[in-house]
Amino acid sequence: MVGCSLRRGVVKRVDGEVLANFREIPSICRPIAEEVVSSLNKAGFRGIIVMGDTSKPVFEIPVEPNRIGMVLLGGLNPVVAAEEAGIEADSLAMSTVMEYQDLIRFKEV
Repeated sequence: MVGCSLRRGVVKRVDGEVLANFREIPSICRPIAEEVVSSLNKAGFRGIIVMGDTSKPVFEIPVEPNRIGMVLLGGLNPVVAAEEAGIEADSLAMSTVMEYQDLIRFKEV
């Protein structure tokens, strides 16, 4: 799963590959992280695949002591999905800052 591009099958059949990232946070931060994740989910941002247990491997990835491993969706997954659907897309990742209110819902593209 980690390091692969999105395939439209993920959306249509819940099967395929996506780009994901692995991160660690201090275990003491778990309650705050869970609150943030809950708020993001309510706002329609569902990027957390898994939040592991303290000091336990996540998808066989070792986690440092007193830390929590997390796997998150990331990168240009929506852009890849659009291109796979035949929609031309320009990616300006890491080179452009944009006002949040100027963003367009993916479903509206």
